[in-house]
Amino acid sequence: MGPPGDFTDFVLIKGMGFVRYGVVLTGDQREGADLAKEALSCLEGPKSGNADSFIGTTMTRLYVSSRRRRRPPSIPASDITAHGGDPEVWRQLKELPALPAR
Repeated sequence: MGPPGDFTDFVLIKGMGFVRYGVVLTGDQREGADLAKEALSCLEGPKSGNADSFIGTTMTRLYVSSRRRRRPPSIPASDITAHGGDPEVWRQLKELPALPAR
């Protein structure tokens, strides 16, 4: 990016495209706009290469990173059956053959 006016022009021209991409990633208009804004804030000063690609990659990485932080903890099967899980389903799952080694 060049002088500050160039960045403003860049955001005015490309900004809604980044928001749309954010909506595709997150499934939510507000979260998509926030993701685009956060990625655009990472673009500081002149960049060699394609600024569109930089923003798209940054948005994807930010989204994946946020999803990793939100991942629920794994729950042991014994806890699931103790809290209302269907014991018949678990019995049938235990009878399935093991996956072959890769």
